[in-house]
Amino acid sequence: MASTVSELDQVFHLRRRVFVEEVGYIESGDAEPIQLADEFDSLSTARLIVAYDETEPVATLRLMLPEQGPAARRHDHAMEVHDAWRFEGFDPGDRYAELARMCVLRSHRRQGASLAILALARRESLAAGVTHWVARATMETDHPEDARLIHAIAQARGHCDVPQRAIALDPSPETGVGLRPFYSEAERKAGADSIDGLPYPRALNLFAGLGARYAGPPCFLPSWGTYVLPLVLDMCDLSSAVTELPV
Repeated sequence: MASTVSELDQVFHLRRRVFVEEVGYIESGDAEPIQLADEFDSLSTARLIVAYDETEPVATLRLMLPEQGPAARRHDHAMEVHDAWRFEGFDPGDRYAELARMCVLRSHRRQGASLAILALARRESLAAGVTHWVARATMETDHPEDARLIHAIAQARGHCDVPQRAIALDPSPETGVGLRPFYSEAERKAGADSIDGLPYPRALNLFAGLGARYAGPPCFLPSWGTYVLPLVLDMCDLSSAVTELPV
C-alpha cells in the first residue's frame, strides 16, 4: 500500500509509463494529465496498491472504498464511476468499492502481477465490508462501431448477465472519432453479418474470467479517448485465481 511520498511517486511514475509511454492514452507533453493523478488519490477512502518485482514497481491500482454512515446507505461515494453512471439493482446491504487506474507494465503482463494487486484489493475490501467492485473497463478503442461490436460480443458471451444496471448520467454523450480502431475494415464488415470469430479486448475477457460482468452499454470518455463499459463484480463470484493468493 503506497503511503510515503516516495511510494506515491512510484505510483504516478508507473501510471505515466503505462498510460503515456506504452498505451498512448495521452500525449507525453501534457503537464498534469488527469490520468496520472487526480483529487481522488488524496481522499481518505483511497488505497493505492502497488506490486513489486523485487524493488521495481510493476503494477498498481486505486481502490476507492465506500463512505461510512448515511452516505454509504445512499451509495453516495466519491468515485470516478459516478461521473458517468448511477447504479441500480444493489440490495440494501450491499457496499461497493471502485477499482480505478489499474495498470501493469507490458513486460510483466501475464505474469500474475494483476492478480496480485487484485488480491490485495480484495483483502482491503473485505475488511471494509465491501460486497461488490465497480469499475470503468476499457474497450481499447475510440471507434463507435467497434465499441458496438465489442458490446455485442460481451452480450453473446453472457458477460452482461448481471442484476445491477449502470444508468448513464449524460443523455447525449460524446462519441469517439475512430483514431484508435480495434477492428480492421474487413473485420468490421464481417461483424455486420456475424460477430463469430471477432477478437475481443483482453482486459474485458480477463475481468469476465475473474467473475466481472458489464452492467450497461459503452460510454465514451473524452479525457481518456476510449470507450468503457460499466463493470460490476460480486465478491462472492471472484475467481479462485485471486481468492487463493496469499496476501
